[in-house]
Amino acid sequence: MAKKTIHANKLLIELLKLQIGGISDAIENQGQTVFGTSNLMSTDEITDFSLEFLELMLVLLDTTNPLDHHQPAFHALRAFFSNMSKQILARGGRMEDFVRYIQFLQRCLIESLQEDQSLKIDEMRAILLLLSAVFNELTLSVFQTYLEEKESTITAQQEELRETSTPITEIWDGVLTLPIIGTLDSSRTMIVMEALLNRIASERAQRGGDGCDGRAFD
Repeated sequence: MAKKTIHANKLLIELLKLQIGGISDAIENQGQTVFGTSNLMSTDEITDFSLEFLELMLVLLDTTNPLDHHQPAFHALRAFFSNMSKQILARGGRMEDFVRYIQFLQRCLIESLQEDQSLKIDEMRAILLLLSAVFNELTLSVFQTYLEEKESTITAQQEELRETSTPITEIWDGVLTLPIIGTLDSSRTMIVMEALLNRIASERAQRGGDGCDGRAFD
């Protein structure tokens, strides 16, 4: 199996090098269609993305086992796509569009194989399996990044909600007020008490231990 993988690597590298110009152009054109028309990426960014992707892919294929997730070459390619997905999300892009673009990259490489009529069936099969495995991992990495970014956004929104739902105001020196709007369940009660105690501790620290006693809050 290892020999077949190494052989498939070499064949794919040779094919990519022979058709690097056409593949790069196809990737750039698709990038313009997906990202350029919506102004998510500039023309220069799309060009840089295409060149860096092909360069990282060639480096990965030149390793003994491209599917080794622990090697630097695989980490580099995965980090490249993760950072790209973060950039797209930060600019308001849709993750499904980026995933479709990744699928296009895979399809573009597969279609380049059809140009070489000398490939045997077992060689073609080995290359297709290799590309499928690599791109599956890249897609999973992008989705993981998406989920992490989404979770981070939800956490930030929850924190903001906590801040706005417990408005503590100093109505006069040493006296705080905390208006309660709506129903207090156990979870919200803990949030309110935590916010109030933190504010009292902060006020006491600023006043050198003397100050608000938390007597008044509505």
